[in-house]
Formats: sequence, structure tokens, C-alpha cells
Amino acid sequence: MAHITQGEINSPVNSYVIDIYTASGGTPTDVFEMEYQIYNISTQDKKTEYYFGNKDIVQSCPLPAGVKQSIVVSALYTDNPPGQKISTGRYFANWTCPLTEDVGDHVIVWTFKKSSGGSNHSFQEVFSVMPNGYYGGGPTGYKLAYDDVRRYMRDYVFRNILLDTVEYSNEDIQQGLDMCVDRFNITTPMTQYTGENFPSKYLLLLGTSAHLLTMVSHEQLRNQLAYNDGNIHVNITDKHQLYLAAGQAGWSQFDQFTRAMKNQMNNEAAFGDLGSPYSYSWRY
Repeated sequence: MAHITQGEINSPVNSYVIDIYTASGGTPTDVFEMEYQIYNISTQDKKTEYYFGNKDIVQSCPLPAGVKQSIVVSALYTDNPPGQKISTGRYFANWTCPLTEDVGDHVIVWTFKKSSGGSNHSFQEVFSVMPNGYYGGGPTGYKLAYDDVRRYMRDYVFRNILLDTVEYSNEDIQQGLDMCVDRFNITTPMTQYTGENFPSKYLLLLGTSAHLLTMVSHEQLRNQLAYNDGNIHVNITDKHQLYLAAGQAGWSQFDQFTRAMKNQMNNEAAFGDLGSPYSYSWRY
């Protein structure tokens, strides 16, 4: 899933750029014109209104609502003056995410024509807005995004054949990140790290995924149902033990690395001069 942080300029140099591919017969093909609109669906109410209503849809770009933002399809982004074309049949949205933009899911709706007299085509895609300065900004300047967790968990709509949606919301992932930091801090010797200065991106990823797997195991247990009808046997949400075991394995790795890291930190902090009560005594 594409993502952008508050205050960030959407750009082809971002590996999660908000872009679109256009093709004809499977071959990348340039278009005649392209426009887009971005809608805020960061809460359940906004999602419901966008997909099932039409009165209170929140448009983030462009403003005022109802207007479409056009892009330059005839020039590459490396040209002077630059356009919004990345390569043949690939374009990106010329949008700077406001610092005040709501965190969470958004959807971009592309509208384009393949020729001057052609009909309108449309395509929409969901992307995520993350907080400014989001996890981490640590000593190595790393950043752990919602999509980094989804990539590790393989939590994408096209991979979740039985769900036809993602399994974890951004709010779920956020809680996992927070609980991971807290678990690290309460492991002795106790520390006071935050998401911004957490010492390891890998530990964040391990702990967050373990939290998410354990969380779903509770849901699987609560909703477990075995159904029999003649020779047909159906088990619904019967993966409690599998999710729980995977979560426990993740936490075991997390705790092992946490203890090793804190032992090393403790050892490094112990280096220095060792004072002596006889240091100021005269020797005869």
C-alpha cells in the first residue's frame, strides 16, 4: 500500500509513491489527460459515507470539494519544467500532504482519457497517511511505517483470499507499536524509550507482529464454531491455536533479543574509571 507522512511531498523518489499505471493490451500506454481527487476515509464513519453515502464525503485534495486536480502527462518529472510522468504509462499525484491532514486511510480517484476524443476512465486506490515524525527517527534515522508491518505480515487485500480485505487496521498496528515499546521498557533494567528514539527497527517489527497475532487469536477463540450438515463439516474461525503459537514464537524472539540488547547496553554503560578510597592517601 502506498503511504505518505503529514507534511511530505508525494514524489517518485519515495518507494511508496501514490501513482497509477495505464496500459493497453498489457502494454504501458501514455494517456491524453489525467486528473485526480483525494478523499479522507480515516474513520469508520468517513469510510461508510464514502462507500455508501454521498452527502458528507470529505475531499482532501483539491479544494473546494468537487474540483479535480489535473497533472502534466506530457513531461517527465525530470524535465524542465517538470511534469508528473514517471515513465511510459506511469504517473504520480502532485500532492503535498498537509501537516494537519488526518492520519489513516485515504483514497485517490484517478480520471483519465486515453485520447482527445476518448471516453473517461477511472481507477481508485487506498493509501495511508502517517503521523509526521512517525516511528522512528532514531539514531540511524529509520522509519517503520504501517506498510512495513503489512509487508512483513503479508497483510494485503490481494493476498487475503478468504477475507477480501486487510486483517489489521492502522489503529491495530499503532497499538502493536505502542505495546512493543512498552514491553521493551518494562523489561529490566527498565528504560524510557519512545517510538521516536527506539533503538531497533527490527525489534519494533518483531514485537508489533507478535502483538497482532496474539490479538487475533482472542478473536478466533471467541468466534470459533463447528458446523455439521450431513456430510458437510465447516469450522469457522478455528485458528486460535495457530495464531496463538505464532504470536508466542514472535514474543519469544522479541524477549530474547531484548535481553541481549539490554545486557549489552548495561555492559557498555559500565565502562569507565574505577575510583579508590586510597587515591588521595600518601604512600610511605
